Amino acid sequence: MGNKDFMLAGDGWVQVTPCGEFPHVGAGVTQVIDREACDRIAANFNTRKSDDNFPGVLVDFDHFSLDTEKSSEAAGWISDLESRKTGLWARVRWSDAGLSAVRGGRFRLMSPVFPPPSACEDLGGGKIRPVMLVSVALTNEPNIKGGRPIANREPVVNRGGDAKKY
Repeated sequence: MGNKDFMLAGDGWVQVTPCGEFPHVGAGVTQVIDREACDRIAANFNTRKSDDNFPGVLVDFDHFSLDTEKSSEAAGWISDLESRKTGLWARVRWSDAGLSAVRGGRFRLMSPVFPPPSACEDLGGGKIRPVMLVSVALTNEPNIKGGRPIANREPVVNRGGDAKKY
């Protein structure tokens, strides 16, 4: 009998978004998430983090916080943000509801919310580069595809050969 619970990474980090170019049909642009975007988003986060009143970046459920008719209940709060060659990664302080949703397998992926195109770097040709993170949602259908699941049922073997839970 296998593992019944979905397991979070042992180091507490989850991928917010992979690098790549991602069309955003609703905004009519292509979001360019490259190393520069990740570096700038992480730098912006660290600047905001130094404010005594900064609670972290909200992680909600299915982007409900963007709709005033729905609950803005926190699944968690991003306490650290890091730029890596594989994309943008976060350490999340999970709420009880968020941890239950992830460990129970109800949500597997993350979906970042960036500012409107006018607040991003215009790269021309309908492409923009986000430079800050507004919020993140737990979801199963993110607009940005290709991210690593928050939790897996079984250990994943990393390049060094060690078993690691993702």
